[in-house]
Amino acid sequence: MQRKFVSNLLLVGGLNLLVKPFYLLIIEARIQDETGPAAFGGYFALLNLSFVFNILLDLGITNWNTRHTAGNESIHPEKYGAVVSLKLSLAVIYLIAAVVAGLLLGYQGWQLSMLLVLSFNQILASLILYLRSYLAGMHFFQADSLLSVLDRLILSIHMGLLLWTQWGGGSFRIEWLIYGQTFSYGLSAAVALLLVVRKLHLPAMRFDLAQYKGILRESLPFAVLILISQATARLDGVLLERMKGAEEAGFYAVGYRFFDALNMMSYLFAGLLLPIFSRMLFRNQDIAALLRLSTNILLTGVSTAAICACIWPQEILLWIYHDPPHQATASFPWLMLSAAFFSLQYTVGTLLTAAGLMRQMIRIAVIACLFNILANLFIIPNYGAAGAAVVSACSQLIVLFLQTSFVIAHWQLPFRTYLLRVFGFVAALVFFAVFLHKRLHPGVHVLYPLLSMMLGAILLAILSGVLQPRRALRAWKQEKD
Repeated sequence: MQRKFVSNLLLVGGLNLLVKPFYLLIIEARIQDETGPAAFGGYFALLNLSFVFNILLDLGITNWNTRHTAGNESIHPEKYGAVVSLKLSLAVIYLIAAVVAGLLLGYQGWQLSMLLVLSFNQILASLILYLRSYLAGMHFFQADSLLSVLDRLILSIHMGLLLWTQWGGGSFRIEWLIYGQTFSYGLSAAVALLLVVRKLHLPAMRFDLAQYKGILRESLPFAVLILISQATARLDGVLLERMKGAEEAGFYAVGYRFFDALNMMSYLFAGLLLPIFSRMLFRNQDIAALLRLSTNILLTGVSTAAICACIWPQEILLWIYHDPPHQATASFPWLMLSAAFFSLQYTVGTLLTAAGLMRQMIRIAVIACLFNILANLFIIPNYGAAGAAVVSACSQLIVLFLQTSFVIAHWQLPFRTYLLRVFGFVAALVFFAVFLHKRLHPGVHVLYPLLSMMLGAILLAILSGVLQPRRALRAWKQEKD
């Protein structure tokens, strides 16, 4: 399974590295520069609000379906038709909930109409993820990998034409981004449906209340967990906009774009690990080696990104934005630390999900969510975007620590030597970053220290034993699955 994980990680990682960072750091950053912090901050708050309620679209069905399909190594045609009709019903409930929430928060007119379109976009995105869950569960990772980047590829082309040609006939408007998402999600959903029908020959939709109850009973714990996690990760943007104004939310969105970029890349691990862990647990196979391998690869990448953001925050933002405000520079390092802690949950958290240990994960998520909301209510009025970023980092660290502690205890994994290696690697990487910062000439382009950090991180990870190429190569040659 390690061989399958690494080979498919290279494929999906390569595709996503080509598309998603380009969209977030080039296309969307240019859009924010064109529209300004107030307009983009308003969009950012509406987008986050649509994310908070999107669990109503799914109620954990996608994660349940991936785990169930991978564990049984087959699909269940009698449940498929009922699930599709159930998701259509949930889409109506979600739209009503999103609009009611918008009205209660004081949105009206243009804001309310854009919230409605963004909510429709979430429906299409949820449909894509659900269709992909069949492909991932059956280990059709190549088709799943192509679908994982298709919507962003279409959106990048569409927005690029509007930004760099005269197609728009004037200055860029934030509505174009929202409607562009509708087009890209809709086309991607059509392609996903064709792929799933072609590969799995699924039956037609049908309404079945008995099936509804059975599916929801099994998927509800996933829904509760996702809802709480989304609230922890997304409510800060809404609270900032409501308590400090759209411009402050726009400052926060500058750094949050990098949070999203790192999260998108890290999410690839969960997309691969959930069906693989599910099948391994179903077969009673040892998961320790794959957990260690995936965590070590992810740790090397996210720790490098977070340390770079802490050492060169202004230089990195200036590389992407024309004139980033100082409020964005202050929150950016903390958001990247939060992104690193959040990303590392994609290994331990995915293992807990595959094992069905949802009650423990929900308890952990509740603790972090309560801390996040209460701390933000106190800190945002005084410290704005920077304060919200600090709270976000602390919240995600709490989740990571509690999840990791539970995994170690539940599977009785040896951890003392491993933790020493991890701390040694991170400390050495921090020292190397500080050394580079002091030795490099101030006028040197930030790309040079970032590339040096990437190479240095790989070397330090090998020297510290966090990455073990020889051991991985032996496992690659020996594995037959």
